[in-house]
Amino acid sequence: MILLKHEYVELRYMEKGFSQNEAHIKASRRYNFAKYCD
Repeated sequence: MILLKHEYVELRYMEKGFSQNEAHIKASRRYNFAKYCD
């Protein structure tokens, strides 16, 4: 579920004009799915 939220937030940032990398960084601050991965 965290990954889906992360991807949605990332998409919304990209719709606002952020690059994919910038959007990913911002989304990771809010929904850091990596900490749930082994």
